[in-house]
Amino acid sequence: MVSGAVAGAMTCIITNPIWVVNTRLTVKQKSTAEGESPTTVQAFAEVIKEDGVLALWQGIIPALILVINPIIQYTAFEQLKNRVERFRKLGSLDFFVLGAISKLAATSITYPYILLKSRMQLKQSKNEGERYDSLVDGLRKVVAQEGVAGLYKGIESKLLQSVLTASFLFMSKEALFSYAVKLLILLGARRSLANAK
Repeated sequence: MVSGAVAGAMTCIITNPIWVVNTRLTVKQKSTAEGESPTTVQAFAEVIKEDGVLALWQGIIPALILVINPIIQYTAFEQLKNRVERFRKLGSLDFFVLGAISKLAATSITYPYILLKSRMQLKQSKNEGERYDSLVDGLRKVVAQEGVAGLYKGIESKLLQSVLTASFLFMSKEALFSYAVKLLILLGARRSLANAK
């Protein structure tokens, strides 16, 4: 878990500039239906020119906190799997459902940070009420302006996407693992027979 968290943190630090540019390009394309969209390189240059190099790491604190999302997901999955396996053998549908439940838990817990990360990666307003100076400031302003429900704005589409992805991932992973074990046993048995001859 520690090595996964360290790897996730390093990945966040390295890829955050890409996410900042991606978020800004997505919002810019939605707001300007006509005209040419800037290229990724132009968007990088625009962020640096308008907001400085450090703007490429806006939203890094929530992104670093989000490293716990897969930790929660895999821990929940393994714990649920171990409990159900005490009573019966698990099938593909079980792994699909356990994957869904574990991702539902992880995303529900970490969604406010996903929301803040996206908002902090947008071009920050000069208006004090619309700018997030820190993670705590962002949480405070969202709750003050939109209520606690504001921390979960847009969660429906995120849950649909992430829960389905995790469900198919865990179902496929367990099936591939099972087939790989059977193949290794078969190859081992053939090798033993060949050596016996």
